[in-house]
Amino acid sequence: MKILITILLALFISSQAYADDESEGAYEVCKHLDDELVTYANQIKKYKESTVKLRKDDDATIEQKVYSIKQNNELIDKMEEFIKEISQTYYNLSCVEVLRR
Repeated sequence: MKILITILLALFISSQAYADDESEGAYEVCKHLDDELVTYANQIKKYKESTVKLRKDDDATIEQKVYSIKQNNELIDKMEEFIKEISQTYYNLSCVEVLRR
């Protein structure tokens, strides 16, 4: 009986140690996802501001404006799609709860 209790205690302690490592990994992943979401959101904001400046720019030709605005819009669309993918992963991992700890 003493041997069984010792084995169960060892298993319990080792499983708790493994769980702590796993939660640290989850925290790191969630932190990384959070940083990426913020970075992409800031980039989208800057590209939208850039697009507004391009429309007001008197020095650029119409062709240059159209091309630059089109490029900006394509980048914005790609970043928004990436944000949707990241936020789905963020939600699935319950990162809000993980980062609160």
